[in-house]
Amino acid sequence: MTRGQEGKKTRGQESSPSTPNSECTLADAKRAYELSEVGLHDSIQLTIGGDAIETTVGRAIFNEILDGKLPFVNETLDKNRLCEIVEEAYREHGEEVAVDLLNRIDDIGFHFATRMGASISLETLKTDVNLAEYVQKAEAQLPSVEEALQTTEQLRTELLDAFEKDADGMNPLYLMHISGARSGLTRRVMPGVGVMVASGFGEKVVVIQNNYRGGLLPLEHFTLCKGARRGLAETAIKVASAGYLERKFADVAGEVVVTEEDCGTQKPRNVVNCETTYGVCAKCYGVNLATGQPVELGEPVGIIAATALGGPAVQLTTRTYFTPITSGYQLLRSTIKTGLPRLTELVEARQDSPIEVDGATYDSLSELLEAQGVEGVHQYLLAALSEVYREQGVEIDAKHFEVIIRQMLSCVEITDAGDTKLYAGQKVSRSLVIVENARVVEGGGKEATYKPLLYGISKAALSSESFLAAAAFQQTTNVLTKAALRGAVDPLRGLRECVIAGKLIPAGTGFGK
Repeated sequence: MTRGQEGKKTRGQESSPSTPNSECTLADAKRAYELSEVGLHDSIQLTIGGDAIETTVGRAIFNEILDGKLPFVNETLDKNRLCEIVEEAYREHGEEVAVDLLNRIDDIGFHFATRMGASISLETLKTDVNLAEYVQKAEAQLPSVEEALQTTEQLRTELLDAFEKDADGMNPLYLMHISGARSGLTRRVMPGVGVMVASGFGEKVVVIQNNYRGGLLPLEHFTLCKGARRGLAETAIKVASAGYLERKFADVAGEVVVTEEDCGTQKPRNVVNCETTYGVCAKCYGVNLATGQPVELGEPVGIIAATALGGPAVQLTTRTYFTPITSGYQLLRSTIKTGLPRLTELVEARQDSPIEVDGATYDSLSELLEAQGVEGVHQYLLAALSEVYREQGVEIDAKHFEVIIRQMLSCVEITDAGDTKLYAGQKVSRSLVIVENARVVEGGGKEATYKPLLYGISKAALSSESFLAAAAFQQTTNVLTKAALRGAVDPLRGLRECVIAGKLIPAGTGFGK
């Protein structure tokens, strides 16, 4: 709607007095559009506050819903830019105006999307790209999956350029791609125009020299069908796995609540470095992403993080389709993991392949922890987790990842018990050590020393100080038996254990009560 077409001028200026002339008002432009005398993408000179602005009819109509509360928006809008406009409305005018603007964007978006009727056809996929050149290159690079992936990106770039030039930049596929309406759309439809490398039977790799648009040979069609069927089956299975992963996020992070204003840490301010004993402090967490204001005490930031990461995880199950000049998932599983398998590998701390950080290679995340400490693991996991979601067009704020990473690093191993009740080699929560050290220091005793441990989210959830929360998660009999043998007392600090015990949860309006 807000996209302009370069070089396209206002039509019919001499044909009707209703058509905008060299300068017009918003009412003139809208009336001319309703009379079909101009199109959404036609250029006009719009008069606003006595100034003439060169814009398009579509942009003028869009700015009408802003109701003069925000500056005139004179650019092509994608999903991210729309979010910025809504955020600006919230900051400048509050929640009521922002909600009203969202409703208006929703109405105008559905109205014009319906009138546009964007769809993909054979003509949409028509390009002048020399696919034969890519076929030859793919055949030469087959032994190396990494090189084939680079060729994939080259083909994708050339195809997008071709789609952009098609139909004066109004190619439906290209519009869906740049708007952000469908993440990874070009990856899904490129088999229709591009060559592919697919895994046939076992680990044998064959080059699919033809494409869906031009027609496949019987053997090529049969080979691709095998991958398509497997992809559908794996997607169905992984949807359930993604749902369970969200539950794991909630279990491991449910106890993370903003419990104090400032922990007083001297380290860089972030959730991982926060020194609050239970939960996190407001200064380290920073801004509440929902309001744009400093986070308040009692905010259940752990559940918020679990929801933010678990919801989009279902999208990560769709990484089993074939893409141009790459093998299917069954071939890539030994070299490059993406989507849900990669996410699970990271959050469960099961790194199968070597890790390269700052020129050094490590065999596991635990080895990286020993070499570079908590900060090294923090930065690696933050970058790796962000990349998994970004591949699907999902941007997640760093603090949500940091909440999970903090919980993965929440346990320590005692190296010297000092005068505490702990013993060397014992693996306990860091918060328990902090409390015990504070007790012995107050009496003039020697503190315990420890080294950090890295657990996957499942093990971290089972290592919770609350045996009720751990028992509700996994291994119920085992957890309750061990708790009974050691005479454990549940402090009821987290959300889950409070719900089980029927106690008011220590978050939101129940915080501090």
